[in-house]
Amino acid sequence: MTANTSPRKLEIQLAVEHPQLQSAELEKLLTLRADKHWDVGQSYRPSPRSSEQRYQFSRWAIREVANSLDDLADALQALLQRIRGIEEKFHLLPEDSTVGLTLFITEIDTVIGMGIDNEAIKVLARINAGIEVSLVVTTPD
Repeated sequence: MTANTSPRKLEIQLAVEHPQLQSAELEKLLTLRADKHWDVGQSYRPSPRSSEQRYQFSRWAIREVANSLDDLADALQALLQRIRGIEEKFHLLPEDSTVGLTLFITEIDTVIGMGIDNEAIKVLARINAGIEVSLVVTTPD
């Protein structure tokens, strides 16, 4: 008998994007080292076969990864704890900055359910962050 395991990628990311500032400048304003970052004008490939493109904005982001949907709430709480430590710094960002919480979920053959409690929503509201859910559903190979 073989175990049929479902490959999962669950990531929660809080990102600050800006059309002109470099990610290092965002990091300096927020006083927290980014887990992921890039700068406006930097080249990238969305996929291995695609042509080279350039970022239209800079991004500073912190992230947490969960191993399962059961761990997603803990990952969100860990991210919120990091945000609480610098919450007042978000008010120093330029008005044309965009702040957002994104859930990246890649899954096959499951029902995905999630919730964000009122405490998390309050923290996100205080830093003027939106919420985005990015679901990628694939078929087994």
